[in-house]
Amino acid sequence: MQFKRGITYTFLTNSNFRAILSPGGFIFDVNDSSLFPENYFEILGIINSMIVYYLLKILNPRMAFQVGYLSRLPIPKINLNSLNSRVNTAITLAKVDSAEDETTYDFTAPPFAPTLSGMADLVKSRHDHLWEIETKIDDKVYRLYGITDEDRADIEAEVGEPPALPTPTPEDLVNHWIGYAIRIIMGRFIPGEEGALGSGIVDGNHIFSPETEKKLREFTDLDAVTILEDGHPDDLEAKVLTALILMLGEETTNKILGILGGDMATGAATIRFLLKDYWKNHLQWYLKRPIYWLIQSPKKEYSCYVCHERMTVDSLLLIQSALYLGG
Repeated sequence: MQFKRGITYTFLTNSNFRAILSPGGFIFDVNDSSLFPENYFEILGIINSMIVYYLLKILNPRMAFQVGYLSRLPIPKINLNSLNSRVNTAITLAKVDSAEDETTYDFTAPPFAPTLSGMADLVKSRHDHLWEIETKIDDKVYRLYGITDEDRADIEAEVGEPPALPTPTPEDLVNHWIGYAIRIIMGRFIPGEEGALGSGIVDGNHIFSPETEKKLREFTDLDAVTILEDGHPDDLEAKVLTALILMLGEETTNKILGILGGDMATGAATIRFLLKDYWKNHLQWYLKRPIYWLIQSPKKEYSCYVCHERMTVDSLLLIQSALYLGG
């Protein structure tokens, strides 16, 4: 059953049960269990509903959701096709969220709009639409189980409101766009290339012009080693700033620098961010298995970022060479 399309969910969770569509091409184990029903759209809609979460809590009040508990769930034996279109819509909306998350296999770009507030509004509007669709799916599933309005009120009082999807803060967006710029520079993301990670192509539409895509690809560092040193040809801060201006324009880039506590005239705030907050966030996003390594001298007077996926047997020697250390 490995690599087959189906439904997957996390075995342990400290929040509401949540299953997602697995598009195929993946393996699984007990920690990320999988189901393979014939009508997986409809089953996905049912098992993500409030009533099923309530039933699962009755079957097992702990945080572990074993396959056996799901197999004991009563599934209505009637035509479920009426759920199909709404579940499809919910999946489409959720896929956009996935494509904006750089840790996913289908990442394209962070939320894109002319301003940071526009980016946040774009995500909030999508999440509001998804909430509306999920509410309509819940309505339908309650009816399929023959739950009265009075019983529904009791159930929802018992399980509580599901957690709302977050709207990114300006600080979140700064993290994501600086991270996106770094990954382009390090050669992990390739703007304009269909099917590539970080392509910047959303639903077949290129968010950047062909000229911008070409310039961004030219930023790729050939040895995947960048240094935090003003005036150095491989200075990461200068490259990030140039990439942000290309992608977002000077006004939004200046807004980003303002959030970091700086401006166009000085890179000190950006360097502080790259040395501390960005590195901390990167470790958190990738569960302490970073794609980029921050390498520093004992007194932290010398710092560089290295992409471990593109490291060679010569990378550490290169970092110690006159090209980076001078002399």
